[in-house]
Amino acid sequence: MNRSTRAKRSGGRGLSARAAGASLDPKDRAPRDGTVAVLALVAFAVSRLALVTVIGLPKWTADMVLYSSLAAETKGALASGRTVHEAHAAAAGKRDASRADVEYPPLAVAFIAAPGYLVWSDATPDGRLPETAGAYRTAMRGLLFACDLACFALLMLGQRRLARHSSARARLLALLGYLLATTLLWNIIYDRLDLAVGLLLLAAALCLSTGPRWLAGLVLATGTSFKLVPVLLVPLWLLSQPAFADRPWDGRACVRDAGRALGWLAVFLVIINAPFLWYEGSAALRFVSYHRARGLQVESLVASLVAVARPLGLDLTVQNSHGAWHMVSTASRVLAGAAGGLQMVVLLLFYGLYFRRARSVAPSPPTCALSAAALITAAVATATVLSPQYLFWILPLAFVLPTERHIGAAQLAILMASLLTAVLWPYLYTAELLGAVVDQSRNLRAGPTALGTVILLTRNALLVTAAVFLVRADAPARNDHRLPG
Repeated sequence: MNRSTRAKRSGGRGLSARAAGASLDPKDRAPRDGTVAVLALVAFAVSRLALVTVIGLPKWTADMVLYSSLAAETKGALASGRTVHEAHAAAAGKRDASRADVEYPPLAVAFIAAPGYLVWSDATPDGRLPETAGAYRTAMRGLLFACDLACFALLMLGQRRLARHSSARARLLALLGYLLATTLLWNIIYDRLDLAVGLLLLAAALCLSTGPRWLAGLVLATGTSFKLVPVLLVPLWLLSQPAFADRPWDGRACVRDAGRALGWLAVFLVIINAPFLWYEGSAALRFVSYHRARGLQVESLVASLVAVARPLGLDLTVQNSHGAWHMVSTASRVLAGAAGGLQMVVLLLFYGLYFRRARSVAPSPPTCALSAAALITAAVATATVLSPQYLFWILPLAFVLPTERHIGAAQLAILMASLLTAVLWPYLYTAELLGAVVDQSRNLRAGPTALGTVILLTRNALLVTAAVFLVRADAPARNDHRLPG
């Protein structure tokens, strides 16, 4: 039977049909896999070399200054017997009261502080001084480059497991699309922690799809201790437990397996965070209240929709607090609450849809990874805070997937959103998103201009479109039993 006949019999629709109809003999595919790997690695080397030599990394960004200061505070605090939060409050609180609490979970703080121990011999360095912070910046970028390389290697490995029925050309194009999107974000790629977050999310999705369940739990616990967003994948992990593979479901067995999984997750979380909680106490959890106090960020979906209403007479400005610019108006609290409610509704709808599909047929490995990508994309698109670096959470999950019509459309939408983000940040951010200065003493600006609103609304619409396409690509779950894996 030739390939065209098999493709016709498979129906030619959906992720499962394409995977079932496009398979090739492994012996015929092996040379192509090798070619894809070589070409992808060459493209990775060229793109990253261009970042350093041609495009050029920024000298200093606000986040890198924050990281160097936090690393110096951590090293000084441990040397003097104080807690990190006490040292940070004493230093950062004087400059900006809204940033008196550490905004990162304890494991992320340890990650930030690690390069300082490599480059600073002084027990109490001043991370704000260029002569001492420059070495930290180089070491931190080196650590983030290692995360970048590990993420790309995991992306290639994940493709071979999840997209092994896609053509070599399609897999190579997906890898090149990922490299193009991350290169477009050159200004933040090695100056934000979010490459590491993307790596953890990708590892969690792959373990959820093809790895041991206990390893998926460990990666989820590690990711949640680094950044809270991986906790969104926990319901998908619970539904991957053995009892949920039986048809029909045995209620008692499902509850037992889910309870056991949650127990192991709790054990992993305690093991990872126990040293920080022992030393810092309850202060180690203040990052939760820090983010709860944040308002509606100017780049979020709801903020871009609100900006459209400015010609109708809505009193709107933006103010700097918590290290970002937030919408300020008489309805600020209502808008922030509405944005949080929107995200909650979207997440509940997604979980309900996934639960319904999982009850009818056990999700296959590609479908699990696809669901993780759709969930994180939807969560980012509807969040109250949508910083440029959040795209690094989405990119690895989206471009590891098997090539299919809806997935390809989602990848293209995410690539275009990355391009518009690169245009906004840093080139148009101050002039078109923040606008003219209204009150310098209060850090108030006029807010998005017409051009800034159009670009921002288009970027956010592309992310919403990508999420919709990923959910639609996940639709033919009834055929999941045909997939190998």
